[in-house]
Amino acid sequence: LAVAALLWLHDADAGAWCGDVGFKLNYKWRVTAADVPHVGVTGLAVEALFASGHRSGEGPAGRAIDAGLDFLVAHQDEAGYISAHGTRMRSHAYAMRGLAAAVAARSDREDVHDALAAALTFTIEAQSVATGGWRFTPSSRDTDILETAYQMDAMLAAHQLWVVDGARWSKLSTACNESKRATFRYVSSLRVSDPGGASDGAFRYQETSASRITPNTIAAGILVMGTEVYDDPERWSANLAQMRRLRARRAASLDDADGHFLTWDAELLVERIFDQHVRIGAPMVVEPASAWRAERRRWLLDHQLTDGGWRCTTGPGDAYTTAIGCLLLAPNQ
Repeated sequence: LAVAALLWLHDADAGAWCGDVGFKLNYKWRVTAADVPHVGVTGLAVEALFASGHRSGEGPAGRAIDAGLDFLVAHQDEAGYISAHGTRMRSHAYAMRGLAAAVAARSDREDVHDALAAALTFTIEAQSVATGGWRFTPSSRDTDILETAYQMDAMLAAHQLWVVDGARWSKLSTACNESKRATFRYVSSLRVSDPGGASDGAFRYQETSASRITPNTIAAGILVMGTEVYDDPERWSANLAQMRRLRARRAASLDDADGHFLTWDAELLVERIFDQHVRIGAPMVVEPASAWRAERRRWLLDHQLTDGGWRCTTGPGDAYTTAIGCLLLAPNQ
């Protein structure tokens, strides 16, 4: 299962993995640039190869990693924003994760260290002063929980700079900590207070009472809130149960749900939560994570294509879902 998927990822086109640049429009994907070298997909693919045990310069996968890192560094502007062909903030976050994976693997590439530090600075500066969140583009006036969670996730990954480059990190740590506090306050404001109601403790997409609650928004809220959620066993259990219910409901109602980017995005968010807390042995998380991962592994096996990848019916493309699939499988290896 994992080997076939990783072999699929080894073949990067012109130093990058390609995808359809675009944006969500209701439940569709509006394509603005079709099948182009994609910084977000490339960031995910690089991270997936690192997560699966591959290293820079070692064999075909190592060469693909190096080519991907070259592509990400080359498409960072002077402000630190990583973008190509009109990609937006989430792709910037995915690119940061790819760079952070290289730093975590003890890459000695100064250009990668520089790029990650600059990307982190850009992310902090793009944060909304008014709300503490992020949106699709750096200049957006409103914010939402999903884009906020992906930026926070990338910022947490960028902490690897502290391990390998303390001097560089010390220049960023104060701004990063202030940014995290603002993010925490914003996501706290999106938590639903409905004592006795089915949605009590869940998280909305935005601040309006009519804003939707989905598996993705709940997972995004837990990812940002972290230990506060895990300090409340009832809240954690209720959120996990609601994620399961909403996931099953969406699978039954959404066309091509198994290949839809929303399905894969939700699974990636959940895995980020597990990755944060299983490693430290959080007792409430270990057993549910094991059950969720086993269930998800069966789902991945059922939908894997004969070439090793996974089909993306709505979203950036097969390289996107295949990279996420490899990240979801990495803990089982």
